[in-house]
Amino acid sequence: MSRIAIADPQPFMLAALRQRLVAAGHEVVGEVGDGREALDLVKRLHPDLLILELDLPRLGGVELLRRLHRDWPQQKTLVFTHLPAAHYQGLCLEAGARGFAHKGDQPEEVDDAVRLVLSGRKVFPAQEPHPGGEAPGADEHITPRELTVLRYLSQGYRVKDIAEELAISDRTVSTYKARLLEKTQTDSLVDLVEAAKVKGLLNNSVVESLALAPSEPSNKSRDLVRLFDILPNPISLWSRQGELLACNRYFTDVYRMTEDQLLGRHIFELGAVAAEDIPGLHQQFLDGATGEHPFSLVAHITLSGEQRTLRLIGVPLQEDTGESIGVVCSYVDITEHEREVEHLQQAKAYLDGLRATRTRYLQYCFDDMFVDTQSLRQLLDASRDALPDGHPLLGMEVDIERIEEKIEILREVLHLEKGLEPPVPQVNELNRLTAQYLRELEPRLAFQRFPSDQQAWVDLARYRNLLKTLLFAFDRSSLPIQQVSASAESLPHGELLWRLAFQAEPAPGLAAKLADLEKRPSLQLVRLVCELFSGEFKVGNGEDQALAGLIQLKLVRSSSPH
Repeated sequence: MSRIAIADPQPFMLAALRQRLVAAGHEVVGEVGDGREALDLVKRLHPDLLILELDLPRLGGVELLRRLHRDWPQQKTLVFTHLPAAHYQGLCLEAGARGFAHKGDQPEEVDDAVRLVLSGRKVFPAQEPHPGGEAPGADEHITPRELTVLRYLSQGYRVKDIAEELAISDRTVSTYKARLLEKTQTDSLVDLVEAAKVKGLLNNSVVESLALAPSEPSNKSRDLVRLFDILPNPISLWSRQGELLACNRYFTDVYRMTEDQLLGRHIFELGAVAAEDIPGLHQQFLDGATGEHPFSLVAHITLSGEQRTLRLIGVPLQEDTGESIGVVCSYVDITEHEREVEHLQQAKAYLDGLRATRTRYLQYCFDDMFVDTQSLRQLLDASRDALPDGHPLLGMEVDIERIEEKIEILREVLHLEKGLEPPVPQVNELNRLTAQYLRELEPRLAFQRFPSDQQAWVDLARYRNLLKTLLFAFDRSSLPIQQVSASAESLPHGELLWRLAFQAEPAPGLAAKLADLEKRPSLQLVRLVCELFSGEFKVGNGEDQALAGLIQLKLVRSSSPH
């Protein structure tokens, strides 16, 4: 596999070459659209091969070749251009190119040129004599530097601009211009460019734009058709009404028809799409074709008796005049993807049914177990007076409470997992909301509010449940909380970090109580609910003797209380 860079001002040509090269096993390490960028690219990446168009803006291809040959003579370059080979092939050879291919050549010839240049050989195919009997410029040889100046002049550059681009003096550029006028026996820039056109040195579009004459349409559709055969996958060009205008041989291979048999046929009437699907697909195509942006649609087809699912990708194109060219279409076979999605949907449906059954069973078990614990508690109360002090059964009340706690925790986890309590966020002032819930849950608890109001979106039921469960866990671990202190921090992207620090009353054995808190099942529910708020809960580590735990929640800020 070789590392190849491409320099071409046409995005479609860049894409076509990239696909062709990748299909041949090469790695395309860079793509640029002008000569300056190409020079920088080679400096940075040192590719095995640079494929370049001569008609590059900012720094012409011949001048680029000359600089590369001067600074990096080992750099392999292949010219791939629309300019006439009769004149430019010799100039490119003099400038240091290793190969020359014309955009009118067959794709296989371009592949061979890439392979041969990479192997170290030079590729300059023999050309037919130039129309008119003698090669252009045979009477007066035009040097590569003069040709570069000519191309800049033809594009409307001033002498000063050309000097800056080529890093030479204004006088030197004027000298090159004078030589060009002398060699072409012309007296003005317009006549010079016209003479260059006759000699095949410039393309028509440059000449006509310089002469300020009405330019002919670029006829991109014809260029597209030439590019189709370079692409290694089925490509087609359709009218906006969905009639086939052109395609490559890979497209004809798919339908096993000739191009003549396919041209003029409707996009969804080639015998592959079910009749009942055609109206809907046709409307989707029309909606996308009349727009200005790429679009896609999914079609189920039958080819050679096999059902396939394709994602068609369409790109509406226009001439420079605004006239519609049509829609270039390709497709991606997503049949295997669709089958995998279908299998996943079936597996999901099965698991959803299994989960629903399990949820109902567990809910029944939890309710039944609560009834059993209540019965045990009643039996214990009835027999308490009859039992002597120190009897083991008298300690069962604590065990029953632990069982009820675990059942309640499991019930809450089940609800959260199943989504039985979907979040319903509302805008609230966090200081006021927290103080209200703490008064309801633990009236004796002191609350130190954050100095400024903090408006945020919060699910009220989930927030209250978090505080309730945490206070329950503290109580079970014999950690009496003295005060809750609030703090807030603004985060990027409209978020707020809300902290609640729970301060324990001074008491011996704090480390042991914190260790017991870590083991509490209810604490796992606290952490689960914190995660639903994109936050966390941290148990005090004993370094701060008063800190029993810290809640940190990431909430969405609100700029107003409504």
